[in-house]
Amino acid sequence: MATQNTERTTQFPTLKASEGYENTNNGYVGTIAKRFASAKSVGGCIDLEVDCDVTFRTSVESVQLYVDDLLECEEVDLTEVYRRESDEHPWDPAYYIERVLLNGADDWRHYSDGACALCYDGDLADRFGISIDRARENGLELQALALREATNLIIEAIRFLFA
Repeated sequence: MATQNTERTTQFPTLKASEGYENTNNGYVGTIAKRFASAKSVGGCIDLEVDCDVTFRTSVESVQLYVDDLLECEEVDLTEVYRRESDEHPWDPAYYIERVLLNGADDWRHYSDGACALCYDGDLADRFGISIDRARENGLELQALALREATNLIIEAIRFLFA
């Protein structure tokens, strides 16, 4: 008696190579996440909330670049991680996606401070369109917030695909 493979697979629509995206599930997630970022933006900017009293405003492009950065270095298909974890831990599979993206760091501040992303003041100033003095003062904090926002967009995109 032949056994059937009952493993679920998801086929997402492929994107044209001319659109500049990888023809992978992570590439597709990145496309949707960047479109969500554009939809959330007001006047081309996204507000990154530090706490209820303090927010930073940055361009939607800088957050979209972090979406690319996070997905570019992932060798794991995040849709498969989400599928596996939603079967095993249905209460919060997104937690595991964030753990994969953090790559061993405790949180996004640790990721940013630990040079897993941009670490030079000039690079941070260019990414966020701010002065080098401001980048020196709070560039790593701004980067941590942008990374957190990029992660939230990636998770939102994956949830959208599985809705």
